[in-house]
Amino acid sequence: MLKKVSLVLFGLFLTVQLHAEVLTNDSVVEMVRMGLGEEIIQAKISAGPNRFDTSTPALAALQKSKVSAKIIAAMIGAGATGKPQNSAVTAFGGENVGSETQFYYGPEDDLVRIKPIRVASQFSNRKAWIPIYGAFAEPEVFLFIKGSNSTNELPTGSTPAFRTSLDPLNIRLVKLGLHKRGDRYIVFQGSNSEREIELESNQDAGGMYVLSIPNQLQGGEYAFLYNPANTSGGFWAGFGQQAGTAVAFDFSVQ
Repeated sequence: MLKKVSLVLFGLFLTVQLHAEVLTNDSVVEMVRMGLGEEIIQAKISAGPNRFDTSTPALAALQKSKVSAKIIAAMIGAGATGKPQNSAVTAFGGENVGSETQFYYGPEDDLVRIKPIRVASQFSNRKAWIPIYGAFAEPEVFLFIKGSNSTNELPTGSTPAFRTSLDPLNIRLVKLGLHKRGDRYIVFQGSNSEREIELESNQDAGGMYVLSIPNQLQGGEYAFLYNPANTSGGFWAGFGQQAGTAVAFDFSVQ
């Protein structure tokens, strides 16, 4: 009886300690070794950020360490942060984007997840009718994000760091305008936008990309645009074929 009580108390202690941690494969294996139930481990996986490696060799190692199939499935569902892959995102983003959903801001021990949101695209040849641009002007891509403001709020003048499992080569940070219909939007002509903001990136010890902004952000609405179909060097190369696979991770500076 005493041994059982001690095990429960130690399990609670371990759970509290892991609350401020980013879960890894080793974290899960340790919880399994300590005898925590599947439901507890699955709840912990769902509750916070992670750096899971769900490659085939890593899955074999987890199985060898007696991690159950249910827990491994929960790890895969939470998203892998090994080498990012340019898998196609479901139309207009949504939540069912697997490993492509990991995007966070805040200090490393208290990360806040930014969920992917829907991006709608519209193409325009309006500049072809303007003499200064001429008939050979590149079509414009209008990207719309529903709503006038984000629920992810940062203080004015902040220089936050963001973490993601996504390849920075497929990411653009932009400042959004407010359309007359009430949605936020950004315009690209080819691969360029006047509202694009410079980004710096590096990888941390866990393999996550750390995205930093060299200059302080002023008040307004912003979004990281992710285009997994970007394979030919141009962010919106191919126009209509590429923009339909984009998702956004939005935030506002108040």
